[in-house]
Amino acid sequence: MKKLVMALAFAAALFCTALIGAPQAQASTSLAYMKYDAGAKTLTLTTVADTTDPSYYSIKTTGYTADDLPGWVNDKLDVEKVIFDQNVKDDDFLPIAMSYWFYNMQNLTEIVNIDYLDTKEVVNMRYTFAGCSSLESLDLSSWSTEDLRNVSNLFDGCSELEEVNLPSMPYMQVTQSQMFQGCDALGFITVPQSYTFDSGSGLSYSGTWYGEVDEQYSEITKPSNISFNEFLSKQPAGSYVSFIKDSYVGVHVKWDQTNSTLTAEYGAIEPALLGKSVWPINQQYSPDNLPGWVLAGDASQATTFIFDDSLKTQGYAPDSLACWFYNLSKLTTISNWDNLNASKVTDIGYMFSGASALIDLTINLHSAAIINADYAFQKMSNLESLDISSLSFAENANLNFLFNGQLRLKKFTAPSTFFFTTFSGFDFNGAPAWVGWDGSYTASAFSSMAGKNYSEWNTYIAASQGTAMFSREAMKAVAMVDSATKTLNFTEGL
Repeated sequence: MKKLVMALAFAAALFCTALIGAPQAQASTSLAYMKYDAGAKTLTLTTVADTTDPSYYSIKTTGYTADDLPGWVNDKLDVEKVIFDQNVKDDDFLPIAMSYWFYNMQNLTEIVNIDYLDTKEVVNMRYTFAGCSSLESLDLSSWSTEDLRNVSNLFDGCSELEEVNLPSMPYMQVTQSQMFQGCDALGFITVPQSYTFDSGSGLSYSGTWYGEVDEQYSEITKPSNISFNEFLSKQPAGSYVSFIKDSYVGVHVKWDQTNSTLTAEYGAIEPALLGKSVWPINQQYSPDNLPGWVLAGDASQATTFIFDDSLKTQGYAPDSLACWFYNLSKLTTISNWDNLNASKVTDIGYMFSGASALIDLTINLHSAAIINADYAFQKMSNLESLDISSLSFAENANLNFLFNGQLRLKKFTAPSTFFFTTFSGFDFNGAPAWVGWDGSYTASAFSSMAGKNYSEWNTYIAASQGTAMFSREAMKAVAMVDSATKTLNFTEGL
């Protein structure tokens, strides 16, 4: 009898396993919440919550449906900004569905730190941004989507959406039904080479579209989903490709050969000039993906760069200025900084690298906390004065080789958030490279500037002879620190 009971139990277990099927993808063990702030009209995704506070809404990682909308969607449609908190990244929150997360949020205009969300296990993004009729641009390129299967109606009703940067979708049969339905303003799409447009995606193919690879544009003569896919199939694996409609109005850089001037502005783009004297600003730039205006033969010889008033009028606010002036070796003047809203900028890597004609540079931008400034001012061999005091720096910002190759710098002004690091481009291994002055040119308590910021320094800093970055032609330099303005003033000779 005992054997019979065991056999029956084993058979029942096998039967249940067959019914249930293979193990399903597991959601993250980290709980997450949407926090609504009525005063600020913000919605924040966070893993830290006071569960007794009704302004916190728990998130079902398995997603929602039209008959089971998220509580924050039902109650808080006045949201203007969505924020992804740092703890979402730190705690590895991994949803498996994001359907209807921001459904019908008609006042939503800004999404902050979208790259903090790890989407590698997300299967379903149906209606995630549907009805967000005030969103004008959206960059999803940081999202990992190897498990994604459904993006139906993802942007449905985003009537003001002008630009979108799509993530890679390795799975070739992602359902795209009505993905772009009602996106009447859409004129700029950036996709990975592996992407396949679906004929049922709802994308409007009216007008002429131009495809771009490496800042070179060519007309797509038959504006249909087939021609988009054919264009993509000819590009190098893994490349990002942009499509721009002839009626597109957006932010771009324009070259004026007569005045040797580059101008960043907002306005209509003339398709005939694409890639020749006009370049849309559409991506996170890097040394491997440089802006078209720094690559173009004539434009790369510009002497003046202007931030046009139209940028302020439009409220243009990029999150990166990396490589914007890369190797513009003739550039001597940058005008109208105040027309650029830098409140979201966290990356200035290689920003002025190789801009060797600049002598006096004041960056009049009030940035977010800079995370990356690697090589930002390297090879500026004629720079004598640098003022970055309006910028802000994160505590662990990347500052590798920030000043590498600056041999003439005599004056440097920085914010109190700025810290030198061992690899910032100064010679810390001299004998000594930098010492504090106590009145008799003897070393202070520290022998290098690594980890020092301006609030900690002594009143005088002396650069050694020879290889120190700030020594000039084997002459000893003395730097006096003004504690109020955080300015180093260098004088030659003692």
